[in-house]
Amino acid sequence: MDWLSVVIEEYKTLRNESLASMQTQQSILRFGTAAVAVLIATGFSLWEKSPLPEIILLLAIPSISYLILTIWMGEVARMMRAGMFLVELENKINKEFNDKPKALTWEHWLRDTQHSGKTPQLRWDYYGIIALFFLIALGSIVIVNCFIWKIDCTLNISYCPLYIVVIDIFELIFFLGFFIFIYKIGKRFE
Repeated sequence: MDWLSVVIEEYKTLRNESLASMQTQQSILRFGTAAVAVLIATGFSLWEKSPLPEIILLLAIPSISYLILTIWMGEVARMMRAGMFLVELENKINKEFNDKPKALTWEHWLRDTQHSGKTPQLRWDYYGIIALFFLIALGSIVIVNCFIWKIDCTLNISYCPLYIVVIDIFELIFFLGFFIFIYKIGKRFE
């Protein structure tokens, strides 16, 4: 077996890995969105049975949202790693055919700026997915905080939301740390 056929076989294998990663990303988003929707519906259907909705909205929904994002970002990183390696393989293969037009160009095309000044990457789609799950997590926390504040203020119930404040601080720290982590991962693959 000659060098070129080995490299082409590796190229095909990595393309298949990249495609499998894209399919896995879609599955993660599909099942993750369904899980979050079930939790939201459960939380609101049990609204009168305190503290169960608070636990669901303060702990379960943000945790599941972060978990979904973590697993999904792992698959995005896997796809990007395969793509970056494919760029190197394209370079090696194209060097073998210096006297002819480039033989492989797909991964280069994905990363190069087009005539319109834009790249065909789906960067904004990825940012949208990240923002969606962050906003779901943040929204569920805000809803519970508003609900508890409303109970405390309107009914003059001595509802000590100390545990809510502690959870909010923990989730805020986790939220910011997770956001920085995702930002740094995104910068690595630009």
